[in-house]
Amino acid sequence: MVVACALGGGWAPEEGTLQQLMQLLEATQRADLSNEEHRKIQQEVDLLAHRPEFVRYLSYLFAESQALGSSETQRQMASLVLLKAVRVGVRNNVATPDGLAHVQRSVLQELTDASPVLRRSAQSLASTIAVLCGVKAWPDLLNFLHSALTQTQDENVFSGALRLLKEMCDEGGDQLVDESESGSFLPTFLPILMQHFENPVSKYRILALQSVNQLMSLDPLPPLLSTRAEDLLGKWSALAQDAEAGVRKEVCRGLTLLAAANRFDILAQHLDSISQFMLSAIDDQDESVAFEACDFWNEVCAEPIVAQRAVEPHLAGLLPALLRRMKYSDEELMMLGFDDDENDTSVPDRKQDIRPSVHGVDGDHDGDASQTKDNNGGDGDNEDEDDEDEGDDEDDEKYYSIWTIRKSAGSALNAISDILDGNQVLPILVPLLEAGLQPSNDWRTREVVVMALGAVGEAYHGALDPHMPNLVPFLVQQARSGETPLRITTLWTLSKLSQWVIAVDGTGKPGDGLFREYVLVLTQSTADRNKNVQHAACSGLSTFIEFAGERVGPYVGDMAQALMQAYAIYQVNSRKSMLDVIGTLCESAPESMMQPHVVGVVLPPLWQDFERLDNTDTFALNFLETFACLERAIGPAIGPAARPLYNRCMTWIEEALTMLMTCEDMGLTSDDIEKDFMYDAMEMLSAFVEGLEQSFAELWDADQFMSLLHQLFKVRDAVTLQLAIELSGELIKVLPHAMEPILPQLVQIMTRCLIEPDDDIISVHVVSNALWVFGHLALQLGANARTLAQEPVARMALLLQADSLEDRIRINAAITLGRFALHCADAVAPHLDGCARAWCIALKRMSKEEAEIPDDERCDCLSGFLACVRANPAAMRDAFSYFANMLVSSSTADSGPEVAQASAEALEACKQALKASGQWESVYNALNVSVARELQSRQMLAP
Repeated sequence: MVVACALGGGWAPEEGTLQQLMQLLEATQRADLSNEEHRKIQQEVDLLAHRPEFVRYLSYLFAESQALGSSETQRQMASLVLLKAVRVGVRNNVATPDGLAHVQRSVLQELTDASPVLRRSAQSLASTIAVLCGVKAWPDLLNFLHSALTQTQDENVFSGALRLLKEMCDEGGDQLVDESESGSFLPTFLPILMQHFENPVSKYRILALQSVNQLMSLDPLPPLLSTRAEDLLGKWSALAQDAEAGVRKEVCRGLTLLAAANRFDILAQHLDSISQFMLSAIDDQDESVAFEACDFWNEVCAEPIVAQRAVEPHLAGLLPALLRRMKYSDEELMMLGFDDDENDTSVPDRKQDIRPSVHGVDGDHDGDASQTKDNNGGDGDNEDEDDEDEGDDEDDEKYYSIWTIRKSAGSALNAISDILDGNQVLPILVPLLEAGLQPSNDWRTREVVVMALGAVGEAYHGALDPHMPNLVPFLVQQARSGETPLRITTLWTLSKLSQWVIAVDGTGKPGDGLFREYVLVLTQSTADRNKNVQHAACSGLSTFIEFAGERVGPYVGDMAQALMQAYAIYQVNSRKSMLDVIGTLCESAPESMMQPHVVGVVLPPLWQDFERLDNTDTFALNFLETFACLERAIGPAIGPAARPLYNRCMTWIEEALTMLMTCEDMGLTSDDIEKDFMYDAMEMLSAFVEGLEQSFAELWDADQFMSLLHQLFKVRDAVTLQLAIELSGELIKVLPHAMEPILPQLVQIMTRCLIEPDDDIISVHVVSNALWVFGHLALQLGANARTLAQEPVARMALLLQADSLEDRIRINAAITLGRFALHCADAVAPHLDGCARAWCIALKRMSKEEAEIPDDERCDCLSGFLACVRANPAAMRDAFSYFANMLVSSSTADSGPEVAQASAEALEACKQALKASGQWESVYNALNVSVARELQSRQMLAP
């Protein structure tokens, strides 16, 4: 039997299929069914979703099945399944035009349904279809919206249309704006929305403001909104004192979005009045309004010139207002779940609370950080990370993940310190902070002072010098207070002031006052009984160690004992934070960490925990990254742990390669499988080679290893290629003879990597690592490098000349070319015609102030360049002024007598070559007078 369909379109549902579908939908909601039964029902629904007529049946159930006795709940259920089916159909290109048109007719009908539940369902469907298919493809919807917002007398229809328009702006504002460039959406509806800013019903004013603000958040700002900016400012001004807090909030948000879009050309002429309004809004009785106002000052401070005008005249009122908003409220403490007596270190972390372990590869050999490795295996924790659990009301990590008005106000204070001098801010701020230090104040007031010190401490560390000898002991005292939030904030502030303490009291000798106090309080705090404090202490200690480096050496033995005692009481999340601390110690103070008694304290408990983990436990990734740092620091001291750790790494890599081969056979890509274990295992193998050096040969089976390396180079994945090249480079440095069998293949692979990075396999890291390996290969092979130099050198010269590339690649290319030229200048010199100027620029940038390039790399680069110039001086005609400028720059002026002599010889070779072609006089006269004079004074070049 066929059921009549009032929507028309030449289609009617078949009653049997309709009943079957209704039964399926009802079954999805039955609580008495098992998970397996629900899974089978969902599979049936998913199978039906692939039938073109499925959306028609769902549309019928949603819009017309009341005639069959369907309830509102059943119809809403049908709409939810329909929503999913439409998304799947459109995205997979299986939705038919007729079927989609049928859905659109159903949705338009239900937008005026008497039931608010069904109207909301229709709004969701309409918004989804409009965003997926484009509003121009649904003119009937635009006609409905226009009529409902300008002509209807039915408030339900008007309200639904306004909510739908907001939803469309929320979900697809960028598409709506794009389409309006050739259509009329924005020109039609922006004036209507602005008209409803004045709607007498506050909830409609809010919806209209929210819709426009959503469009304001687009990047770039839509041209029509820029054109109508003065009108918007006038409308917002009229609403600034609106009785409804939600309206005031949206006014503040609109102004903040204009600032975020850097449209200070629009705000400039109204800046004083806007600043006055935003200052008063910080103290608005409604916290949501104040929250938006605090965010405004953060955005304004991103543009220093404008910020001076906006902030400085209002400092006297702005600073105390921000401090007031930095104070914990009862509601925020309740929301964050803090308990002053909280002792949760013995409570196991819930599975959903454990921070994911992911590979943090960042270990390329970047030029601007030199061709020395930069193996940052794991990301350190800080207060802005790990926000993946933000939605869990009981999440122990939410202190770090939720953006609150308190944090916004503190961030604004920090932003102000970045754009105004201390002599402008501190005369107002310091008395306010001193008032907060009074013993009679409660802990929340003291916490504001602590947070403020952290916010401005980095920018004003010099101006705060007279106060620091008193402030640091105060902070140490607060770090030992009984209130959990105060301890957390204090540890964060201590980390912010680390550089100051190290600078004034950082010899690292036992007995040093402030330095010793810092080490003690941060280390002792890691043993706190509260998990959040443990996390903050580990983060603060990592920051301090990173800045202090080997200056923590005298304390490392005691620190190691204390850290491992704290580690013993930790749950999983805190142990991850502690592993970061150990990794930072290894990277920043390797000489201290390699002491036998330190290794004996740190390694056994970590190894014991690691051995308990199976090969699928992602917690092992954290250990691998820490072990890699540890191995680079302690080398052979890793002892008996080396063999089982090596074997396990090889197993992880072999398993991943097997899975990759299976994926390839199934037509899938490498992106379809998890590779973090393989990545970290490859990092660990590189650490073994670097730490054990020639002793690595005792660990490996060379044939097995080379076979594995060969397979890794075949994987189409940028990170795998990057790490495989890095591993090869380490082996070339310590076991060059072992690499000879695969050297031709390796050179061929790395040469293909010497191109401008793409978005696929050849990443910036891949190019940087390939250059780094070629540099070491040139040093290893010496004059024999000539046999493989031709194509790699040609590609390096092109990279050096590529203005579109970032400096780190170009500097790395210059260093590697220099290393080839040291032993075979005749293979590099022919390329000087094209790259001499870029090479000189790279050398000039290699000052210690601009890039941390080791002296040996800078010297290799310069010496190789000079050898090329002597081999092909005629090529320097167009680059001679760059050459001369580079030689008198700070990066080459103090390179020693040998380099000075080589420079003079290269200059003389240029002079003679250019004289022979009759060009010397014009080239020399074109030199800057001061540069020519400097070269003469050094007796490097005569006219």
